[in-house]
Amino acid sequence: MRRQGPKAMALAAPIVIEFVYDLFQQAVYLRAAADSLFRRTTSWHHANDTLGS
Repeated sequence: MRRQGPKAMALAAPIVIEFVYDLFQQAVYLRAAADSLFRRTTSWHHANDTLGS
């Protein structure tokens, strides 16, 4: 990419952000799969806090 110049590098820069986001998505997917495999219950704890007020 560096041989193509700064414009090409600027155009390719969002790929780094996309890669980090993809890693996050994979981590969430693996966590959900592990929770399902080990039959763990899930809940949204912060939603329970706001219902009482």
